[in-house]
Amino acid sequence: MLATRAKRGSRARSTYGTPWGVYFWAAEKFGRGEYDLDVCAEEWSAKCRWYFTKEDDALSRPWGGRCWCNPPFDEIERWLAKGWLELVEGRIEFVTFLLPHRADRRWFQAWKPLADIAYEPEGRIPFLAPPGVEEKDNPFEATVILHFERRADVGALTREPRGGWDERRRLGRGFGLGPAGDGRGGLVPLPARGVAPA
Repeated sequence: MLATRAKRGSRARSTYGTPWGVYFWAAEKFGRGEYDLDVCAEEWSAKCRWYFTKEDDALSRPWGGRCWCNPPFDEIERWLAKGWLELVEGRIEFVTFLLPHRADRRWFQAWKPLADIAYEPEGRIPFLAPPGVEEKDNPFEATVILHFERRADVGALTREPRGGWDERRRLGRGFGLGPAGDGRGGLVPLPARGVAPA
């Protein structure tokens, strides 16, 4: 689960992970209890038993099952397009994206109407800093969760508005950190590698 940002005053980039509390909340609300594959992760930040890291190059590989994606924030459109293609080709059941809320960006205006669910939490999510990086304040603006389902009318990349619903809610204290592990087992193996760290 990768969220990247440029540090102020430099071109250096930092990678941040999704907090466990956010992931578990999304899994219950959108993922029917669990996701199978974290398509954009690092070993320290993986949220699913099966996951792709940068070295696995998920953008060039098939996905499978129920997918979670917190992509690098400077490559959002590529990841959205890949998720849509996986739906169109029938390889995944659904995919949920955790993204920055940037209503003035082209990708936001193009992709939000296509989502089956667009959830706009109020406030900021405290992303997890990578090992060895201390982050006192949340480095990101507001977020949006876009959820896409495989449906009979998904079509050949027609990208017509899908008639999903919008919802804006305050996340509140219910978005606290959860346990550091998913505690699940027995998933059908997917074309990914690794096990989420305990």
